[in-house]
Amino acid sequence: GLMGLALAADFADSREVYTCHSSADHSDNRVTAWTAAEDWSELADPRVLVEGIPLSDGGLHSGCRILAHPDGTLYIGTGDAFTGPAPQDPTSLSGKILHVDRDGTPAGDTDIDGAPADSPVLTYGHRNVQGLALQPGSGRIYSAEHGPAVDDEVNLVRPGGNYGWDPNSGGRYNQDVPMTDTRAFPDAVPAVWRSGAPSLAPGGAVF
Repeated sequence: GLMGLALAADFADSREVYTCHSSADHSDNRVTAWTAAEDWSELADPRVLVEGIPLSDGGLHSGCRILAHPDGTLYIGTGDAFTGPAPQDPTSLSGKILHVDRDGTPAGDTDIDGAPADSPVLTYGHRNVQGLALQPGSGRIYSAEHGPAVDDEVNLVRPGGNYGWDPNSGGRYNQDVPMTDTRAFPDAVPAVWRSGAPSLAPGGAVF
């Protein structure tokens, strides 16, 4: 399905549109850039910027949101694809916030221990990112994220941060763990807001 949509900061000149969507042909989620016709009659010239974001059977936990930053880069939030090890695995694109230049190459602040040198991973330990928003005037970026039955979160995005979600139980997915597990990860980034119970399932964020 189509899960994320954003216009480039210079859209008036570039006509560039970004989508985050599932690909049946490649069995993944991916971010694609398009050029919109002046009359919006078509989106043409598709260019895949990020591919290989894991897609679970049935699309579970496949959140994918795009923030087109005024500096021209893209921030991309992903879900954990209902896969236990993924959020804490630096080699996986699931359960992460990615940061790329507009051509899809990693931005300069992506440097997670254990991740490949060309990885776009900016933060990790997320469950299912459903919104990204830039706070006017401050430059801060916040994410909205689905918890399990409790504790949806709003998080301040900090490059290199671990947000403490770890549903891995011997390779199986176990949701009965804290959304931000500071016992397992003492340096985990705490949420700036959480819902408590019940879960509210926020589907986006904007200032």
